[in-house]
Amino acid sequence: MISLSSLPLVTPLARWMWTLDAEDSTTTTAAAEDLYVTCLHQVETLAVYDFATKGCLSVAASRILGIGIIVAACFNKAPTLMNMLEAQSAEGFSPMSLYTEVFYYINSSIYSVQLGYPFTAYGENLVLLIQTMVQVVLMWKFSKTSPREQAIATLLGVVYSAACCFLPQGYRYLLHAMNDVIIIYSGGLQVMETYRVKHTGAQSIVTTSMNLAGELLRIFTTFEEAQGDWNMILNFAFCASISVMMFSQYWWYQANTDKFYKQQQPQRQAALKTPSDEQSNNGHASIHIMNSASNGSHDNMQPPESLKDLKSEAPPKVLEDRFSRSPLKIDDKFE
Repeated sequence: MISLSSLPLVTPLARWMWTLDAEDSTTTTAAAEDLYVTCLHQVETLAVYDFATKGCLSVAASRILGIGIIVAACFNKAPTLMNMLEAQSAEGFSPMSLYTEVFYYINSSIYSVQLGYPFTAYGENLVLLIQTMVQVVLMWKFSKTSPREQAIATLLGVVYSAACCFLPQGYRYLLHAMNDVIIIYSGGLQVMETYRVKHTGAQSIVTTSMNLAGELLRIFTTFEEAQGDWNMILNFAFCASISVMMFSQYWWYQANTDKFYKQQQPQRQAALKTPSDEQSNNGHASIHIMNSASNGSHDNMQPPESLKDLKSEAPPKVLEDRFSRSPLKIDDKFE
């Protein structure tokens, strides 16, 4: 009978699955080796009860969930980014909340890397860091953020990241301690911003739901993959609490959010209108007039409605200015 461990890739996969030592470790401890050998033997012998009750199942589930969380994180902010692009607006987002969210993911990533935790225990933080930075860039574009503010924010992010990388080992716990403050502050800002404007703007219920599910699952995987690091567990608990509040606000203000999007439609249509479209409309109107004249109706000819509208329209520069303004400002509230 062919042994399962003799098959290609089975042994490396099993060793990765059940060896929980830090990834930067050069040696494998006896305890980790014993777990790997025991679990692989239980799989080969189909010892279902022992596999389920002696830690093998929970460790394997944690690894698989970790991979799933990282893959899901790749699409986490996609609905929010699409909402912002569709609405051509950053309404509903607090700038300080987004800035602090970037620092949150920087702290989480550097903390886990420095302590040598498996990538499956923190990988989504790197993915979300990139997506949040894209969200900040879109916010700068749609909110007309000044170049000075953009330069200062970028410089602070680079300097802060470099400083965290050289943080002494005895002070690494401060990274997650700061994250507890950051998540309460940034999450609180976002919740208060939504309460103030009485709608959720470009926020996505898909993103919020994924955040909530991921944070709850991370509490479980942290026990298995990060040796029950209470700094991380407490942080995920705070994140889950904020996500619950944002999840509730989405449904509470859903009617107001629908009204917000209806009011944004004229701006979106204007943004999609190009100068070539205007020239084409002018050309059609001129051709219509010429055709009418050639048919002998020059004396009684009336300008078409489209030409009247064009005469009453503002010059192109004024039109561009008008289109660049959002019909619904951030200070507009729904009662």
